[in-house]
Amino acid sequence: GIVTDGNVERQKRKIKLLGLERFFDIIVFTKELNNPKPSEIPFQEVINRLEVSPQKSFYVGDNPLIDFEGAKKVGMKTVRLLKGEFKNIPKNKFIDYEIKDIKELLSAVEGEGGEI
Repeated sequence: GIVTDGNVERQKRKIKLLGLERFFDIIVFTKELNNPKPSEIPFQEVINRLEVSPQKSFYVGDNPLIDFEGAKKVGMKTVRLLKGEFKNIPKNKFIDYEIKDIKELLSAVEGEGGEI
């Protein structure tokens, strides 16, 4: 699943442009829930709708200021992608792993005994 902040229509266009919708069963737009990140509510929504264990779920984000707290509060493992405008912000207590390339995600998941 995807949890995304921002304008719903803009985020839908971005997800479609990147070709991501084919990889995810659900997309949760925090604006529709009136609970933007760092709230745990959108992350719990993903867990509930997918009927998965949060302990076997991974959240990947890039902004340490808002992306990881909510995911961590529901019990998800968190992975920070060190790219873009937030890459120089220091790591915080809500981040389990940091990767420089999305290709490194598999190693983090396998290290936790998870599956993709």
